[in-house]
Amino acid sequence: MIDREIELKLQCTPEAMERLRGAPYLRENGMAVGRKRMRSVYFDTDDLRLGANGFALRLRFTGDKCIQTLKAGNDQTATSVFHDTREFESLLPCRVDEPDLELLPPPVREKLRKLIDDEKLLPRIESDIDRETVDLRSDSGDLVELAFDAGSVKANGSKADICEVELELKEGSPEELYRIALGFADIVPMRIARMSKAERGFALLQGTPPAAVKADQTDLDKSLSAQEAYELILRDCLLHLLANEGPAFDARLPEGLHQLRVSLRRMRSAFTVFRKEIGGETAEMLSAEAKWLGNAVGRARDFDVFAHDILEPVTPAEGEEEAFAVLKRKVEEERARAWSAAGKAIHSQRYSRFVLQLALFLSERGWRAKSSAGDPVTDFAVRALDKRQASVERLGSRMNELDEEERHELRKRLKKLRYTLSFFQSLFGRKKAKPYLKDLSRLQDAFGALNDLATARAILGELAKDDAALQPAVAHVAEFHLARAEREWESVRSLWTDFTARPAFWRG
Repeated sequence: MIDREIELKLQCTPEAMERLRGAPYLRENGMAVGRKRMRSVYFDTDDLRLGANGFALRLRFTGDKCIQTLKAGNDQTATSVFHDTREFESLLPCRVDEPDLELLPPPVREKLRKLIDDEKLLPRIESDIDRETVDLRSDSGDLVELAFDAGSVKANGSKADICEVELELKEGSPEELYRIALGFADIVPMRIARMSKAERGFALLQGTPPAAVKADQTDLDKSLSAQEAYELILRDCLLHLLANEGPAFDARLPEGLHQLRVSLRRMRSAFTVFRKEIGGETAEMLSAEAKWLGNAVGRARDFDVFAHDILEPVTPAEGEEEAFAVLKRKVEEERARAWSAAGKAIHSQRYSRFVLQLALFLSERGWRAKSSAGDPVTDFAVRALDKRQASVERLGSRMNELDEEERHELRKRLKKLRYTLSFFQSLFGRKKAKPYLKDLSRLQDAFGALNDLATARAILGELAKDDAALQPAVAHVAEFHLARAEREWESVRSLWTDFTARPAFWRG
């Protein structure tokens, strides 16, 4: 049997799952289907050729039944974060211990055989899941199967616990999955699960540690309208955010937190760039929520930079070793508190609602658009980039007169210009853009270093405010970086001259 499966997977804690099971919404609208224990074995070659090409081949044993399933692809489209796959299912005798490719449709079977070549299919991953299913019929008539999954995935001697709520569309509109999930987010916090059970197993097999993910440059075709580009750009911002949840708050990687914060800044920049042509109340609300979250994680990032870039290079002066050690302890204590606060924000119901609302906004195109939103994206991009550059040049024309607050504002304008370029660069050609981007990046880095030093002064003042014993160590750190600040400012003025001499590549 060939089927298309559209699912939204949500991760939560066991306690949250129990609360959802007893939710009034399920009692009023759900019809219990049953419980079952599922043991699944996933097969692949020794070098994981199937997984590398988007296939998952499994045997699932439930009671006295064995079902062979081949899942092909996971089309996470421009408007969704669903798991959208094709499935090929066959019922097998319950005592089999290997898949039977003869049961697949001929074109699929031949594709797999060509991929496998002469390699043997081996059992590589095993999952053991307790599943409870409930059918939900929405007010609009959509039918959704809700599955509570608890158990584990094992591979290569390692294990990953599973606690997921799966929403699978049986009849109706995919957007209903988001609406139901938003109702759940009013009850408990949860996160969109980006990886299937098979993908989590493959990660265990390969021993792949979590890693921060940088933003991909959005690839736009010149045939697109501004409105179509808006959708793609915001989709990329959302996927960038989701990709760094785990690295930041499961693996606690400072770079993961940094990239998560960057995703939010890019998102807010996208909302601003398109605001006059495309927007509305929901867009404004989502932009405000992105700002809230950016502020919630910002202090943790500031302390990461302070600990690594400000404090670490400094050697304490003779006789100040004890005060310096106390300063380091206070920094680590504040850093831990900041990370804890950031984690609470990410694991909150407010964050869950923000992500799901943004996904629904993109899926149902819930914005208001002027007629100019139908303009070719290249025309829109030229106007947007001209506006960003003019804003930078207006303030930068007084470069030698800028106070610290104005320098900070110029840094933010440069960052917004850089984000806007990342949205539209593909329209003009990477080679053409490279010299301009190189000068802009160098200038932005120099301003970033100045901003880090300004933030460091504020943190030093905060830490030493009520502790006179720390004053000598604080003064020593500040003095150490004073010369660096002066060098950075000289660098900025030189880089500014180079940057302003560079023509705007998007104008031909």
